[in-house]
Amino acid sequence: PNHSNSAAIMWHRIRMPHIPPFLLCTIYIPPQNNNSSYCIKQFIDSIESMTLSNPNLPILIVGDFNLKHADWGNLVDLPTPAATALSQLIERQQLTVINDIFIPGISTRPNRSNNTSVIDLIITNSPNLISNLTLEHQSCMESDHLPLTIHLRLPRLINPPPQNPHITWDIHNDNSEWKERLPTAVQTALSNISTHLSEL
Repeated sequence: PNHSNSAAIMWHRIRMPHIPPFLLCTIYIPPQNNNSSYCIKQFIDSIESMTLSNPNLPILIVGDFNLKHADWGNLVDLPTPAATALSQLIERQQLTVINDIFIPGISTRPNRSNNTSVIDLIITNSPNLISNLTLEHQSCMESDHLPLTIHLRLPRLINPPPQNPHITWDIHNDNSEWKERLPTAVQTALSNISTHLSEL
């Protein structure tokens, strides 16, 4: 939304062949907004709405929250209201902070004072979706944040849906075959489209 105190939140439905779908949320809370009541309500409402409307889908939430709380490894005596709200949301929705499992206490934004700063979080309602979380690409990135590499454990469907057959031609090398088979292929495709439209 066009609001100076808003967070940037995007939801994606991830679909791959023969793999059950899951929801991916990317989020960025600017540091100047990390104690904004509007921003807090925005990301909490978004996460609660998506978990409620997709009860059977795994959800993976990743991003720069700019929020520090002892629950995900920061050494803070008094967390901000926004950090407390996120902690309560995680408990209420039975979510898991994956950082705590694979890289507990590791700062994602190192600073000169060596204070722990775990502000880039990987959160999910399905911990089995993640097989590992590493910092393996940190030497390749020029950022004040460490890049987190997520390794997904994606089970294949036992009975995957049938795929529509398709034909691949090299029209430069198989010119005669292409000319011969193209009319039949086009007719089959049009027939399939007609059948699909009649079922709508």
